Parts: sequence; structure tokens; C-alpha cells
Amino acid sequence: MKFGFDLLEIKTLIEEKRLIFGLKFEKFLLQKSNSFINFIDKLLSSKSCALFGSLVIILISLYIRSSVDIGVDSGISLEIAQKILEGKKLNHDFIEYNFPLTFILLFPPILIANFFKITPIIIADYYINLIGIGVIFWCYKILKNSQQIPQKIIFNLLIIALSCGFFLRVNTLIFNEYLTKTTFLLAVIYPYFCYQIVGIEKLNNTQKTLVGILMAIVVGLKPTNIFLIVGFEIYRFWKTKKITTFFVLHNYIFAIFLSLYGLVLWVFFHNFLENFTYFLKNYNVYRYNYFNLKFFNKYLHFRVEFAMYFVLIYIYSLHLQKSEYLKKILILSISALVLIFSESFYLDQRAVFYALFIFVVLIGFYEFSRQYQISITKNWFILISLAIFLFLTDEFFEIICISSTSIFSLVILMFLLVYKNYIFKKYSQKIKYFTVIFVCFVTLGFISKFVKTVLFSDTKNNQMNFILKSPNQMNHQLMLIKKTYLAENENIITLNLEISESYPFRNYAQISNNSKVLQYDVIKAIIRYPNYHLIDKKFYEIAKEDLLMQLKNPKNKLLINYYNFNCSITILEYFLHDPEINKIFTENFKYLTNSKTFISSNSFIPKYTKEYLSDAEFEIVKQLEFPTITNNYKDEFEAYIRK
Repeated sequence: MKFGFDLLEIKTLIEEKRLIFGLKFEKFLLQKSNSFINFIDKLLSSKSCALFGSLVIILISLYIRSSVDIGVDSGISLEIAQKILEGKKLNHDFIEYNFPLTFILLFPPILIANFFKITPIIIADYYINLIGIGVIFWCYKILKNSQQIPQKIIFNLLIIALSCGFFLRVNTLIFNEYLTKTTFLLAVIYPYFCYQIVGIEKLNNTQKTLVGILMAIVVGLKPTNIFLIVGFEIYRFWKTKKITTFFVLHNYIFAIFLSLYGLVLWVFFHNFLENFTYFLKNYNVYRYNYFNLKFFNKYLHFRVEFAMYFVLIYIYSLHLQKSEYLKKILILSISALVLIFSESFYLDQRAVFYALFIFVVLIGFYEFSRQYQISITKNWFILISLAIFLFLTDEFFEIICISSTSIFSLVILMFLLVYKNYIFKKYSQKIKYFTVIFVCFVTLGFISKFVKTVLFSDTKNNQMNFILKSPNQMNHQLMLIKKTYLAENENIITLNLEISESYPFRNYAQISNNSKVLQYDVIKAIIRYPNYHLIDKKFYEIAKEDLLMQLKNPKNKLLINYYNFNCSITILEYFLHDPEINKIFTENFKYLTNSKTFISSNSFIPKYTKEYLSDAEFEIVKQLEFPTITNNYKDEFEAYIRK
């Protein structure tokens, strides 16, 4: 018996079945996606959306932060606040560059912790969370009855953006850095911004007084923060065209409270003001090393990348200026961009930018999609696919961002031509398509980068922070050394190139830092940067005398010498070149133990070669330089104990 197969019939049958089931599957997905989109629309429009969304965001933040110790900057903030409460003076008993207001605002949890004799870390965590929840509720009350907000969905998006900005911070959440000036800045700029949305003219005198106080705190935390408030004042002047616009109650209150703050600084922090200019000048030289080509390239890269957001604001300013509240959001976004461009794009500064720019990303895109009739339901697959692609490929988004300066120029030229009606009729449809694509790309790029950086941080740019993130093996070993060798009234000397290496270990071990130089960055500059000679040698003398006093103090039982992951020369080795320090150290301390960590690189080449140093310095440093080594381990620290 023969069996015959009609290949054409089989192929036709398969094609028919594929088409039938494919259409069914496509219809099923479309129905489900439409149901999901409709659910999101109803949720965003519901009364409980703001409450539910904020609650979810807060819980995510608490869960992630509970898995790690406090951040290193948070650790030193607690230490400095404690020192000030003990009567020690800024830039006299110890050196610090941040303004005192941040540390003053940390007094309450430390005073409570001291009273109950418990660690301030726990109290401070509750303190910050309560501040965040209180600020969101305050903003909710401000905006609740505002006639400037036309829809419930806009109100909900504003509250959700507030919650995201405070509790889910880029480059901050994963390291639990919530006890810094960024927290207090957001805590005051958010209600100030909400009062601006309502309209200063519509506020009563009590509310205007609060606005003035908030403005004073914003500037008191850091003078450059004035960029965040001056834009709103310029806008009010631009509307009235009257100089008397500036002479109103909230500005009087601002001037009075800022003057009172200046008086407090002069009376109680005179040493800080007296030495601030000197320390800041030297700090900028060694911290940012403006003459370092590598730093300049990184700095320029960030500037070019963030320039793309200027384009987004420019497009929105042409399309979304009908509503007063949208104008206020654009002003806040412009202020955030001006602020970060005036700074150095460090992690905390980027955290502030993302926390403020998120308003224009969420609400601006919502209004833009309505105006351009972009159907999220119909285009959900394209939008989600693009978001996932940008989430997985940072490089692609950065490449586009790097070319944003050219795009910016083209967009300005294009819209100028459009508004002059030169080519609008001929190319209006293409311009519309380009604008929509650009807005979608930048918006989804921002959101994907926000989510990725919040949840996973940026391992490419913050490798050291990941290596030293607490809890970690290094701090665990240090705790064992402390428990084994240190009595209750004894202390530890720490020598480190970066603040991240001695905190938060000191906080959890409850070991006060008696060093006058809390960070030895100045020594790092002298041995690391080619332009070290620009730094006043007074810095070195301060650090040297401070170390000598610590070495001579018999209560300092242990010395921990940290290693920088990018450096083979440590502070201890550099100091040991000094005969006086060498003599005292060798007479009083002996080697105890060390710690190593596994690294992926198979080679380690010291950076301090002739090209980085002058001839005189090279003669000193080359005696300390290690030869090139090839292995998979790197020293983390060495411990020495008093003989």
C-alpha cells in the first residue's frame, strides 16, 4: 500500500491554522492590553490613586533600604551633627565643607538617641521617613483644593511624582543615602513648589510667611540652591513687568530668615565662615581637579547628555503653555537643569535633578500625548518595546544624548522656521512626527534610566560604591577586630583616601572619629594629581599634625590603613616618608592583620608614574611605588595595633 502526501495541501492547512490561531492570539493580547490600559486610566483617575501609589512607593523604598546599612555620606552627617552637639567647631576642631544647616536639622534624632542611650541610626531612619510622609501629606493638602489643577489624574500624577522624588532616588536609594542635605532640600522645595502652583497671590499671609521660610531653608542648605527659587520670582516679574513684584511679604520673610541664619552662622559657626572660602578653594582644586583631562571628559559627557532635556523643555514650552500649572512645572524643570549644570554632576546632585525633573516627564508627557492625540492603547507594544530596549541598553540612550547638542540646534532652527511660517505648510507633518518621536524617546529614556538606576544603580560609574556597599565582608572583619582588641574607652585611627572606607563602620561600631581631617582627600590630591602644587600646603600640615597627635595618644589602640581600589600608594605609606611620623609610628605600632577582596581584573598597574607628578614629587613617590602585579586579589585594609 502506498501513502501519498500532498505538500501543498499540508502547507495550506498549516498556514490557515497559523492565521486563525495567530489572529485569535493577537485579539486576545489586544483585549488584555486594552483592559490593562483602561484599568490604568481608571486607577489614575480614581480618588485613591494618590494614596495607593504613594503607599506602594514608600513600601518599596523601605524594603530596599532595609537590606543595606546607611550610606557613607549619611554616616559622616550623623558624626558631624554629634560633634557639633558636643561643642566642637566646624573648620576649627574638624574640617567640613557643607553648610551647618544640614547637621542642625539632624539634631532631633541624635538628641533623642542620646537621651535613650541608643544608636542614632534607628531614630534617624524613622525621622527621615516621617519627614517624607509629612511633606507628601502637606503637599496633598496644598494642592487638594487648587483650582489650577484641571483634572484628578493631574493631581494624582503630581502626588506620585512627589513620592517618587523623595522615596525613590536615583543613585541614592540603593546606598541608603537619606541623611544628607538632599533629603532636607526636597523636604522644603516640594511644598514651596506646590504653593507656587496654587499661586502666591492666592495665599493668605500665614502661607506666604511659610513660603518665605521655605525659601530661606533652600538657600541655607547650599547657596547655589537659589537657582531653584529665583526662576519663579523672575516669572512673576515677567508677568507683571513691575519691579514692585519683588517687594512682597514672602520675599521680606525670606530676607529676614536668611539674615537670621547668617547671624547664627556668624555667632555659633564663626570659624566655618572665616575659613570657608579658603577651604572651598582648595577643595575644588583637589576634589574636581579641573586640569585633569579624564575628569574634564567625564564632566563634558554629563553636560552633553543632560542637554537633551533642554530640548524636551523647549518643545513643551511651545506646546504646553496654556495652563498655569504647566508653566510652573516647566520653571521647576529649567531650574533643576540650571542647578545641575552649575554643579559637577556628582551622585547627590543628579539625585536632586531626577527628583525635580520627574514632574515634567510624567505630567508633560501626559499633556503632550493628549494634545497630539497619541493613543497609548493603540501604540502600547511600540512604547513598551522601546522602554525595555532603553532599559537594557544604556549605551544607545547615551549615544543619542551625546548628539543632543546638534539636535538642540536643529530643533531651535526648525521651530523658528515653523513660527515664521517659512516651511510650516510643506513640512508640518514631518515636523510633527519628529517631535512626537523625540518626546517619546527622551521620556521613555528618562523613565527607564530612572527605574534602572533606582533599583540597580549604575555599576559602570559607581564600581567602588558597589564594592564597599554595606553590609560587606570588610566591615564584618573590622567589627571582629574591634570586638577582639578594643576596650570600651579606646579608639581607632583610620587613614583613608575616600570617606566611603571608614563609614558607616564607625557609626555601627560606635567609634567616634577623633581626626581633625575627617577625609584625607587632600593627601590623595598631593600624591595623585599632577597639579597638587595648586593646593595650599597648609592642608598637608593640618593633616600631618593631626596624625601625629593621634599616633601619640595611647587611647588610640588600633590603626586601620585603607587601600583605594585604584591606587597602590596609601596615605600611611606617603606619611611614612616623613621622618617624624615614621619614627613615632614604628615605635608605637606593629602589624596585626590585613584583608583582601577578589577582583575581576587580572592585572593591576599603579597610576602614580612620572606622567602624573613633577620631578621633585616623583623622586619621593617612586620609592613607595609598588611594581606591577598580576593576581586576582586586592588589599582592602591593613590593621596595626599599639605595642
